[in-house]
Amino acid sequence: MSSFRILLIILACSLTVACKIEIVVPEGGSVRSDSGAYICSPGQNCTVDVVDAFFQETFRAIPDEGYEFTNWKRRKGGFCGGKSRSPCTLSTAVFEGNDLLMGILASDLLFYLQPIFVKSQRLTSLSTGTSHSCVLEGDEPVCWGDNEFGQLNAPTLKNPTRICAGGQHTCALDAEGVKCWGAGSIVDENNFKQSGQSIVPGLSNPRSLSCGLWTTCAIDDEGAKCWGLHGENTTPIQAQPTKVSAGINAACSITDNAAQCEVAEFEPVREMTNEPVLIAPIDIDVGKYNACAIDRDGVVCWGTSEALKNVPPLNNPSQLEVGEGFACALDDNGVTCWGGEEYVSAGPGPIMQNPRSISVGDYNACAFDGEAVVCWYDPGAFGEGDVPDNLRPDQL
Repeated sequence: MSSFRILLIILACSLTVACKIEIVVPEGGSVRSDSGAYICSPGQNCTVDVVDAFFQETFRAIPDEGYEFTNWKRRKGGFCGGKSRSPCTLSTAVFEGNDLLMGILASDLLFYLQPIFVKSQRLTSLSTGTSHSCVLEGDEPVCWGDNEFGQLNAPTLKNPTRICAGGQHTCALDAEGVKCWGAGSIVDENNFKQSGQSIVPGLSNPRSLSCGLWTTCAIDDEGAKCWGLHGENTTPIQAQPTKVSAGINAACSITDNAAQCEVAEFEPVREMTNEPVLIAPIDIDVGKYNACAIDRDGVVCWGTSEALKNVPPLNNPSQLEVGEGFACALDDNGVTCWGGEEYVSAGPGPIMQNPRSISVGDYNACAFDGEAVVCWYDPGAFGEGDVPDNLRPDQL
């Protein structure tokens, strides 16, 4: 194509039609560009302006835990099978400036991108806390371990998508918002276990739920919000975070190009505010005195534990979890754990056939292995010895 024709297309596009890619994401996953420039989460209205014939982006559909990507939805005459030649594969969609500008000029339509995600497994959400663990089995929460404060006694949930286990409390995200139960149903500043972590504040379109020891965090339309012990003092202040994670006296969040941590006045946690420079983070988790993130170039950890900072080689990590001085990551080779000092000496973990999600508590770790739950490290911390029989690999 001649430079004159490119100029003509750009001029016509910029003056006469809307050159935009409209990205609509329902529940069940997100859309992310390989460059890290665009991250579209459920409930967000994402549009990409195209005014350059040299524009090129590959968008990738990323299903949430318990979901599968099935196909791209399109509007008549629009993206993926319309007049544009920009290709779609199973999980990716490639947009190039020339094709977009020519397609819009010819059809006068926005380019519409919507991934379709469907629930794929019987077990969808897994969370391991200090002394109890929970999963979602279909729409039903199943919890085991310590129940001193009623943290196993879930209320009625409506189409839950996520569950999280904290110190002595549990929360879930369902169609009606965030619901919490167990310790923290009252506020008592002299009792950490009753510091208000189960009293949910007003939230607008909440997502990215996380339970810490005495704190709970979520992301809503206004950003990150944390409640419970030091909740206000540990709420990250990033604009439009994509994920938030609550620890013992700290919480961290990520955006498309940065991490940010807030800590209470508690000296051992202070080093967690030395966040590294991140390029395109996709996951973050906070332990007791440490945090780790998955960035474009791999996993990076910071905080007080030197052993945790020695990240082993990982092959395309997709999820990580941080415990008491140790961490585990899920990558293309399975589950890898490292670190461990006072309480847990992290090793390779059990052999699993199909690990697909992990969760790490203070002293133990659990994973979905296909449609089973496998836990390891400290059985006394309500791990392997307490997994319900119907969720064990040898019972399926």
